[in-house]
Amino acid sequence: MLPTVVLFSDFNLLALNLSEALLTKQCRVVVFSNETSAWKNATKLLSENENLKIFNPDKDFKEDYDYFLLVAGFSEASPLANKDIISRGLKFFESKPDK
Repeated sequence: MLPTVVLFSDFNLLALNLSEALLTKQCRVVVFSNETSAWKNATKLLSENENLKIFNPDKDFKEDYDYFLLVAGFSEASPLANKDIISRGLKFFESKPDK
């Protein structure tokens, strides 16, 4: 089974390059972002890659994951948007049941 990386991020080049690198290393990447349309536009060439999923942060995600990354503050998004994705990411991380 491929390692799963959950990435909470606004859309920015650092997060995009990170997700592409993880995909080339045979990881499954699940992106949660308030900017799903920007993510989907930037990853059009990867749209058929079943190891990349892009969701709104409100998505109920119950699958297990191996790594959690929070990459925010590297875009032109407003500070409030960054604060929102950070708080949603932390809530998501804190809700993971212990193994």
